[in-house]
Amino acid sequence: MAAILTLVPNLLRIRVDSSNNTYYMEFYDSDSATWKVIEQYSIETQKSDIDYTISKDTPAVILEDTASGGVERRYASSGGSAKVLDDTGATVIDLEAIKKHLAKLVSPTPGTGGSYGTAVDITPSTNKSILPLQIKTTTGGTYATGETVTIRITVTFSDGTTASVEKSHTATGDIWLSGSEIANLMKDGVYITKISVDSASDQSSTSVTTDVIIYGIEL
Repeated sequence: MAAILTLVPNLLRIRVDSSNNTYYMEFYDSDSATWKVIEQYSIETQKSDIDYTISKDTPAVILEDTASGGVERRYASSGGSAKVLDDTGATVIDLEAIKKHLAKLVSPTPGTGGSYGTAVDITPSTNKSILPLQIKTTTGGTYATGETVTIRITVTFSDGTTASVEKSHTATGDIWLSGSEIANLMKDGVYITKISVDSASDQSSTSVTTDVIIYGIEL
């Protein structure tokens, strides 16, 4: 059995369905001559389902958690950009950027004598992280007899810890990291804030060049 409270005649009403303890906010669609639900609230689960369509030239929707305790997070959409904000209004996640692909090439200069040279960093955009999917290491130039060049990929996590993978080359060409090696650059409960790449030759001097390209997603 349902009870109906009319808010605006022939336009807006609240329907209460006692069979499932749910309130329905409904509006009358004159085009289809039917009542349509725009929001429903379950007394049992204390959850709302909302179905709004925004047709303004500059849409803006903000859902704000004002409860005390914990970290406040808001979903905000303004001008077509969907973001999660913290309690200061700063962007935590830009939902529009989740689908952004990343392909970064860096070319560190190898150190010599087994020491790593200066690292080249790859950093994500503000308030974003890098999720590496594929990594290729490449060496070029000319190898000395018996020379080994090692390329190191180091990730820095949001908690300040790091993880590294090394790939050794004895001739020019490409070596791709395996899935398990990329998994070693992951850590539960944190995210990557920086990827650093450096390289080293075991010779006192070298004519070898090193490149690393990282394919992934910035989110």
